[in-house]
Amino acid sequence: MVGLFVPTAVRRNLKMQDDTPPVSRKKGVYLLPNLFTTVTLFGGFYGVVMAMTGRFENAAVGVLAAMIADALDGRIARMTGSESDFGKEYDSLCDMVAFGVAASIIMFAFSLQHLSAYPWLGGRLGWVLAFSFTACAALMAQT
Repeated sequence: MVGLFVPTAVRRNLKMQDDTPPVSRKKGVYLLPNLFTTVTLFGGFYGVVMAMTGRFENAAVGVLAAMIADALDGRIARMTGSESDFGKEYDSLCDMVAFGVAASIIMFAFSLQHLSAYPWLGGRLGWVLAFSFTACAALMAQT
């Protein structure tokens, strides 16, 4: 706060932090990019569920929808000025689920499960390959 001995006319011309009104951000603006990020998460979840039921075409469509939503969420956040640390972390988590976990489960269910017939790694070669893909996706999400 400015001292008491500063004339009133001078105080009016100074831009003081105490006199500035707080910047109010519209909470609805933050909802839009996070909604697209949630669509990314849902696309990955949908892909996993479809892979578990053997509907691999639908699983691929789910991951494709996640890819489109992921491409749009960052742009929308920048256009609306609603970038936040939470949004960045949430986007990384959803990318990990949609493009790491979901993609590796789809890959395992479609083709890698047949590697259990080979005795390498106790018949778990498909698991190791699918997990390696997931681990690499997690490491990529952190960069």
